[in-house]
Amino acid sequence: RKPIEEVAKAKWEAPLRKLAEVKVGCRCCVVGTLFKRMQLRPSILKEVSEKQGQPVLPDPERFISDDDSLILEDETQRVPLAGNLPVDVAVTGTVIALLGMESTAGTFEVE
Repeated sequence: RKPIEEVAKAKWEAPLRKLAEVKVGCRCCVVGTLFKRMQLRPSILKEVSEKQGQPVLPDPERFISDDDSLILEDETQRVPLAGNLPVDVAVTGTVIALLGMESTAGTFEVE
C-alpha cells in the first residue's frame, strides 16, 4: 500500500485522503482495495440448497454482467465507484490509487 501511495503522490497534484475524509466536490486521491460486486457470481448457498434437496438454478454461462459494480474500501469505510473505471477488467483484491471526487450521490467519481 505504501508504494502505491508514493506513486500516487508523485503522479497527481491532489491530496491523498482516507475514504472517510473525502468531501463532496473536492478533488483528491484515495488508495484502497477493489471489490467487484458480481451479480452472477456462484454462491455457497447453491451447494447448501443441493445438499438439502431444494431446487437450484443452473449456473450461468458467464459470470460477468452489465449489473456488476465496483467498490473501494480502506481501513475506514467502503464507497461505490463511478466514472472512468472499466468494470469488466477489474479484479477483486487489487490495491489501487484513484483520482477523483465524491459526488452528491455518495459515489467516488473516478477521473
